[in-house]
Amino acid sequence: MQEGIYHVNFSTSVGGEGWGIVVMKQGAVRGGDSGYLYIGNMTEQGDKLSGQLKISRWNPEHVSVFGPLEKFDLHLVGENTPSGFIVQGDTASMPGVAITIKGRYLTSSP
Repeated sequence: MQEGIYHVNFSTSVGGEGWGIVVMKQGAVRGGDSGYLYIGNMTEQGDKLSGQLKISRWNPEHVSVFGPLEKFDLHLVGENTPSGFIVQGDTASMPGVAITIKGRYLTSSP
């Protein structure tokens, strides 16, 4: 995976949709959207990706694609694509609800 800044689109199996920005650098993931911060890591083996993200609400008026959760962990697996990556995962906070995240590379980070 190329280090840099990515635009991410995400959707859940229950119809939630959103977008944000993440920075990938040396396996670390940092980012956010209009209501939540994302902090975690992503590991790569060939084209395969796996990772863990801690999601926490910073805007009390915003509701996540999973509903009104304050904090939750995402467990993700996926792969690199020609324009970025695609990962899928879930959270123990919402059993049975899946998330798909598509990242599109924008530029390198400083």
